[in-house]
Amino acid sequence: MGATGTPKPGARRFCLCATGEIGYYIACDLDEGRLRFWEETRSRGYSSLLLSENREERRAAFEVIRRHAESEYCVGVELTERQTADMESLLTPDCIESMRGITNDSMAQRSQYFCYRDGWSLSFYAEGDDGLPPLSLNGITWCSFMDDELPFELLESYVGSEILNNRCEAFPYDVSHKAIPEKTRQIATKALEVGMEAIDEVLWYGTRRLLIELDNTEIGRHLSYELSDDSFTIRYGNEISRGCKLYQRPACEKVFGRRHVFQE
Repeated sequence: MGATGTPKPGARRFCLCATGEIGYYIACDLDEGRLRFWEETRSRGYSSLLLSENREERRAAFEVIRRHAESEYCVGVELTERQTADMESLLTPDCIESMRGITNDSMAQRSQYFCYRDGWSLSFYAEGDDGLPPLSLNGITWCSFMDDELPFELLESYVGSEILNNRCEAFPYDVSHKAIPEKTRQIATKALEVGMEAIDEVLWYGTRRLLIELDNTEIGRHLSYELSDDSFTIRYGNEISRGCKLYQRPACEKVFGRRHVFQE
């Protein structure tokens, strides 16, 4: 709603859902100012390591993937004004109307049966408060040519690059094994560079030395966590991750307790 109570034009809420070789679910409410991200295949950044010639890398990747599959995990991002405005520009009434009637078959013809998502499909849903009917696109495997993308494709790319920062980047370290001080500093620094997923890995499984090194590393933004009997919440910058239905306790609890704010 606008400041006067008048509904804003265009879609105000949307979902993106990928299924197949890539799996994730994204839900965003522009009026709330938050985007939430659930990655069904959180481990895809580690998948290439399963084929590594190094046996230790293969073992570490398999263990990370196994652990991630056993917990429920969500990342929430508080949107900036610029991010909200950028997405509003892709969800205007004209943009929504331009996508009505799109099917997987029409997308195939649009791409001349040339561009496609390899092994996965994308679905998109958007709705607003201006009286226009919602938009739903289901199971789209074909893609538009570059520079000719439809708004939902531009939106998917924008969320990945500008909001989630393409968080599939690999963090190929076994944080549960002791390392020399120089290597420990390198792991802590890299975790902060990669972002929430790597930090989550360190807090869950990191050694005492690594966790203390993370606390002593200059971060430049807020990093904290809070642990209850059945949930684990991490805040890093404008991102929030929450894991629930805990099947074990994170390593950071033994070092810092149930709550901790790291040095900025």
